[in-house]
Amino acid sequence: MNELREFQPSNVVASIRFVQGYRYLDRCGEILIRLENELGEGWIPAESSPQRGILRNYELGMELVFSSESMTIKQEELIVAEQLFEIAGCTYEIICGVTEIERVLNPAIRIVFKKPCSSLAEADQTIVRLNLVTPSTNLTAALNGKPTVLHFTTTRESDEQWDGLPVHHRNRIHVEGSGQLQQPPFDERLVRRIRSLPEKQNEALKQLLGARSKFVASQAFAATLDIEHSFEDEFPYRSFQFRMFLDNGWAALQTLASELVKGDK
Repeated sequence: MNELREFQPSNVVASIRFVQGYRYLDRCGEILIRLENELGEGWIPAESSPQRGILRNYELGMELVFSSESMTIKQEELIVAEQLFEIAGCTYEIICGVTEIERVLNPAIRIVFKKPCSSLAEADQTIVRLNLVTPSTNLTAALNGKPTVLHFTTTRESDEQWDGLPVHHRNRIHVEGSGQLQQPPFDERLVRRIRSLPEKQNEALKQLLGARSKFVASQAFAATLDIEHSFEDEFPYRSFQFRMFLDNGWAALQTLASELVKGDK
């Protein structure tokens, strides 16, 4: 039995910040070349600048953004966690190596779980049915009954040990019924430029066209659990295992989500 019932991951975001990552300003191009060569097929550089570099892989539904301050990688729709975390770990090592970063901080992984619904009212009713919060007597009296919509955000913080390191662990949970944004459209400008692109990018865009033919629009409405696992600390780059953090965080958030949806019967 699926413990998450009909709630499934629709969006995963992994991020980490850099301390004194200023060398990025001189080495952005080198980072992009290294990433293109080592991440595998399908990665296309977007419009990059001294402020940030961007790579996208439409076939995998991934976007990678990095700057002197941080790196963020996300995957949407079809989530393959092991693949995402492998790419995130590789990217982390390349960026920190090229820019000679010595310290990192605030690693985070965020998962958005969604249950498709036929209407916004059904999505709101699903959230209420989870019975995660109890309205105060003052609120129920003011409304002359229990509220039919409950959207809320809460956090939990604790001091723990992880991989031999002291960490300040933070979970953020946001719950709502929502209109679910559809997957963004493919960039038609890239498709029109396919014949003028280098061979590697040309092959990536052929994969893009294949994915485009299989594209199905997202459900219009969804009950949403948006959960984040993070450490509010600074770490030496060489002693912090970002890939292990992501694996552990994924497992922890899956367990937490399973507990949160037990009331959905």
